Formats: sequence, C-alpha cells, structure tokens
Amino acid sequence: MARFKPLAYCLSLLNQLGLVLTITATAPSMHTITVAIREYPNSKLIPEKITQKILQATKQRQTPLTPAELADLEQRLWLKRHTPPLATVDLFATCTGYLAHSDQTGKIVLPRQAQTDQLTLLITSNVYPVFSANGNVAYWRLTDDATAVAYQLTKQFDPFTERYYWATTLASVPVDTPIPLHTIIILAAPTQLYLPEDLTPTSAGQQLVLPDIYVKTAALPDQQFTTINLAALNLRPFFAPVQKIYQPTPYGVARQLAD
Repeated sequence: MARFKPLAYCLSLLNQLGLVLTITATAPSMHTITVAIREYPNSKLIPEKITQKILQATKQRQTPLTPAELADLEQRLWLKRHTPPLATVDLFATCTGYLAHSDQTGKIVLPRQAQTDQLTLLITSNVYPVFSANGNVAYWRLTDDATAVAYQLTKQFDPFTERYYWATTLASVPVDTPIPLHTIIILAAPTQLYLPEDLTPTSAGQQLVLPDIYVKTAALPDQQFTTINLAALNLRPFFAPVQKIYQPTPYGVARQLAD
C-alpha cells in the first residue's frame, strides 16, 4: 500500500511538530472502543466451491439470487474463514467530542463514554457542526448532498454457546435530524468501506472491540482518500483544547473562550 505513505508521512510529521496532536483521542476514560480496518478481499481469491455451496443452499428459493446478493454472500462466507491483513490507510473517526486517526496497525481507538451495548456507526464524509449560543459545538449534521450509510451494532449473549457477539444491521440515516452524540462517525465515502451485516463474535469485557471494517482501496483512486483526509484536518479546531481569557471591564471581569 505504498501509495498511502505520503499522506501518512505528512500526518506523522505534523504530529511530531505538535500541530495535530488534538486529532488523537486521549481521554481519562479507561474503557475504549476499537475497530480494525482491514483490506477488502479480492473477489478473485474466492474459490469456486464457496459459490457452489451458496447456490446449493439457496436452490430451494422461489426466486434466484441476484448477482449482488450472491456477491455479498460470497464475501461474508469467505470472511468467516479468512482474515485479511490490516489496511495501512488513513481514516478519521469521531465520537462524543473526540477525533481519532487510524494508527500504524490499522486500528481506530476511541474512548467509551457510555455504558451501553448498542452503538450506531455512521459512514460519511459530509458533516458540519452546529454551534450553541455559547460558541460550542452542539451537534453535527449531514450536509444536504451527503451520501451516508448507518449501521446498528448490538452486543448480545448467546446462552447456547455462552459467547458474546455483535449483531450488525442497517440503521436509518439521520437526514433531517442532528446526529446523536454517541454515534461513531467514520469520515469516508460509503462506497469505500464494507461492513458485513452479520454476527461477529466478541469478548465479554468493558473494552468494546467492534466488527472489522473492510476498505476498498483498489476500487477507488487515491485522490478520494486524500481529499477526505485533508478535509478531516479542517475539523481539528473543533476538537482542540480551549483557553479562558479574562478581561477586566467596567462591569466586572469578562471571561472569553479562545483557541
């Protein structure tokens, strides 16, 4: 994935200079939410026997599988048996006021700010902040021309296997409403990422490890990744620490927030 090194190198250099330190989520919370970004599997690697197994299992259907349905089942079955390598791409995510960047191991780590086992994950590159009266970011919204896809991830316990798992389903996109605070927003085009609607085993601890997300690096030009990532840097001021400035006035001492 050598084509992603220039952007990653620039981000690393800026971080060393102390210019983008605030894009990495560091929080007092000891509980975290982790998601691994893996390479989208090459369809040429899917063996013929997987396709034949799917067709054999679904031949009793009244309507045959469409090419899109067959391709999705092929990917899901293949991913249950293989684990693609972690992807060395640059992705940004935000949740509950924190902005995080995928690290060198292909993982995004965010602080867990709510003790709930039901999460919403939104994939889009078109969000903007709405400010409150005091100048703080009240919430985020999708732009009018935004393309987005949302998923609901629910952590459940299977009493038969005595194991926990994530149930991933499609969710409604908040088109005309504010994006909820605890929504995990991954800044990318929906066509760039793939999250299977499936059951994924997980652990029982308080550290949430979400299902893997697969990035289609070979399907889209590098310029789209670069454009989205550079646009994500424009969000940095909204996550930077604020400073309080006190100014004496004839009516007392005024307090002002500054970057």
